Amino acid sequence: MKTTFGQRLRSARESAGLTLRQVADTVGVNWEVLARWERGEACRPSSVDVIPALAAAVGVRIADLLPDLKKKASAK
Repeated sequence: MKTTFGQRLRSARESAGLTLRQVADTVGVNWEVLARWERGEACRPSSVDVIPALAAAVGVRIADLLPDLKKKASAK
């Protein structure tokens, strides 16, 4: 089963031992928005700045959160 952006984000956050509020404060988003991303209730962030900040905050690579981008780039 393919994991979603939200599932990967939540897994990385929990593995890092961080709360929603800690990550949200680090990234500069509301913790409720972050929770909706994790639950898949909102589209993943569209801002070009937010995804790298999320990855850095939870200690993973952008490609870990968005593996489809890696596949698309290697297909070109």
